[in-house]
Amino acid sequence: MEQEILDRAASTLQEIGTEVADIRHLAARRLDEWSEEAEQRFQQVRREMSTALPRIRARARQFTDQKPLQTIAAIAGVGFALGIALRLRKRSRRG
Repeated sequence: MEQEILDRAASTLQEIGTEVADIRHLAARRLDEWSEEAEQRFQQVRREMSTALPRIRARARQFTDQKPLQTIAAIAGVGFALGIALRLRKRSRRG
């Protein structure tokens, strides 16, 4: 009777160990798949950005050549907004 209980307990522990190993292998395989997919997507985004960046630069250069005053005004506006945001952040940290 006792031996039977011990045998069942040993068998159950072995089954649990096997299931844990199976889950570990499945998790490793999924991690590899997700990693490969992430790498592929990263490379795709990188390719798209490398082709888009020159166009964006050309359009920005064209805009600044055609509308220099609007460009200066936009840069000043962004600087002003950043200054206000930094001042508010500094004030909120103090008190």
